Amino acid sequence: MLNAKNVERDSNFELLRIVAMLMIIGHHLALYGAPCDDPSYISPNILLCQFIQGGGKLGDNIFILITGYFSITTDKVNYLKIYRLWKQMVFFMLVDYFIAAAAGYTSFSFLSFLSCLFPMMTGQYGFVTGYVTLLLFVPYLNRLLQSLSFREYGVFLISYFLVYGLLPSLGFAWVVGFSNIIWFVFIYSMGALFKLYGSKFCRSAKQYGLHALF
Repeated sequence: MLNAKNVERDSNFELLRIVAMLMIIGHHLALYGAPCDDPSYISPNILLCQFIQGGGKLGDNIFILITGYFSITTDKVNYLKIYRLWKQMVFFMLVDYFIAAAAGYTSFSFLSFLSCLFPMMTGQYGFVTGYVTLLLFVPYLNRLLQSLSFREYGVFLISYFLVYGLLPSLGFAWVVGFSNIIWFVFIYSMGALFKLYGSKFCRSAKQYGLHALF
């Protein structure tokens, strides 16, 4: 018999996934379907369009966060999940490619056809390429994260963010390098933290928050 609390929790995560999906769809609609980057004028519509565009990255991060929460106990590479993801991508890419070729928007070539069959290897889609790479390393990343104490985990996340989050945003990406997979490891680790030390993290956040206020 299903536990009502577990059903509610799963429903909450499903709702979060739906919200993230809508944010990503809105991002692509705003990016490719509306003139959001016209510097000649600023209007409420332009500002709204740019705001919706920013939701795409947030939606990506939510997906990785949920993956970290549910996959921290995984000890094997889920090749079936990778295969299903590849199969879905190839199907939609081939349909889109053949429609575009038939309509005259692009010309058919063997190299283009191969790029549709192996989109992750050609790096056409940064999120999916980074996500699949993350899935390949999940079991080994989990062993590292599970071996850390709560304090060590915090030091790891703060240090990782300072090096790979703060420095690139300040223009020093050329020093440490930056890619989707590097950022995904941080977001994945955050999701895993909530799973491993959720209650302890909340207590510590409240404690330090009160210390900061008083």
